[in-house]
Amino acid sequence: FMRKNNIYLKIKSFFTFDRITSGIIYVMLFSYLSNTVIDPDFGWHLVYGEKLIKQHQFIFNDIFSWTMPGYPWFNISWIYDAGVYWLFSHYGFAILSVIEGFLFCFIYYISVRPYRLSFPGKMLVAYLFTFFMSNLAGPGLRVQIFEILNIAILNLLIYKIDKYKNYTLALLFPLLMVFWVNIHGSFIIGLYLMGIYITAKIISLWLDKKKIEKSCPGQILKQSVIYFL
Repeated sequence: FMRKNNIYLKIKSFFTFDRITSGIIYVMLFSYLSNTVIDPDFGWHLVYGEKLIKQHQFIFNDIFSWTMPGYPWFNISWIYDAGVYWLFSHYGFAILSVIEGFLFCFIYYISVRPYRLSFPGKMLVAYLFTFFMSNLAGPGLRVQIFEILNIAILNLLIYKIDKYKNYTLALLFPLLMVFWVNIHGSFIIGLYLMGIYITAKIISLWLDKKKIEKSCPGQILKQSVIYFL
């Protein structure tokens, strides 16, 4: 009897109001944002992914266009194309819809998790998130989803660096940008956001008189180098 009672208490403590309501929100997001509609550019991404995986070839010219054959061009989303082709050829289109739903749920999670919102706050953010992401989710798993994902990850890194003063997390910026550059052309947005943040932090280090008095020039220089990298 005591053993059953302990199991009951563990189950009761696990299924809290916050976890139940959060689970409902994620089910709703997944159901609404995972779409079976095919992206109009899907075939184009698929054939370039096939070229890369089967022929191990990066394409530097437009070899499929009827109006501009041979036009100099480089596929900046080659990671996405290779991944989409491999998943589609092994598991079909359904797995792409499932991944799309999970990606949107993950983006929502890392966007709201640090702020410890109440249930009404989570519902409001979920509604706004669905409203703004519905057009992007409509045509299925698109490469632009990774743009939103990278922005969310960048925002999370900046939040954790400022809140916990863990400046070594800034070393993850280059790794994020390497991935971003090779999956979508919006990496310019990431560079712009990081430039603003890094500039603001370096200026704040030099203008905060209390920190300057307590910190030696070597430590200030070290933190500035970490942000710059």
